[in-house]
Amino acid sequence: MANMKIRLSRYGESGWEFSITTVDDLTDQPHTARYRTSPQGDGLWQYQQIPANWPDGSPVMEYKQITGTCQFWLPKERKPAYDKIRREFRKR
Repeated sequence: MANMKIRLSRYGESGWEFSITTVDDLTDQPHTARYRTSPQGDGLWQYQQIPANWPDGSPVMEYKQITGTCQFWLPKERKPAYDKIRREFRKR
């Protein structure tokens, strides 16, 4: 994961909502994933498709918790939160 673009915005009192865009090394195709913490900055939820469709046939999307509130948190300040996202998602 050489290139990573992060868009970060406030969610709730001290939480964050963010997207991470990467480019696949083999296909050169971009991939964007959306995440958020709780309004307090704890836990990690990923925006993903669930096994259901709307009446028009389009997929239903929702945030699903992927890491517990004791296992993941982001600082209240923007720069430290951005740095932690960069560090954590380089590992994945």
